[in-house]
Amino acid sequence: MSSDSHPAHAEDSSDAATADGSAEAPVDEDTIRSTLVRAQDLRDTSPRTGELAELDGLLRGHIAILLPEAQAATDKLWRGSMEWSRRTGRLSEIRFRSEQGLGAG
Repeated sequence: MSSDSHPAHAEDSSDAATADGSAEAPVDEDTIRSTLVRAQDLRDTSPRTGELAELDGLLRGHIAILLPEAQAATDKLWRGSMEWSRRTGRLSEIRFRSEQGLGAG
């Protein structure tokens, strides 16, 4: 997704609104990338609970911003096509996983 090929990445995206009139948060690719790098860097460490909780909140926030855009793109596909099925399944998995907590361990 390039920043010049999608309206959600336009410079005035902070003024974007959803169909119900609520404000839509702009997609900040640099912040998302930075958060993903931080999360990947934790793989080989023993992070503090607070650090995990912070990253969990950031990642869930990014998902909340990106999911509607991904769902809208998927909804434009022919229902029943292989690509629609693949994307629908992936988005369902992302929703399910993002609703899970960090767990007890």
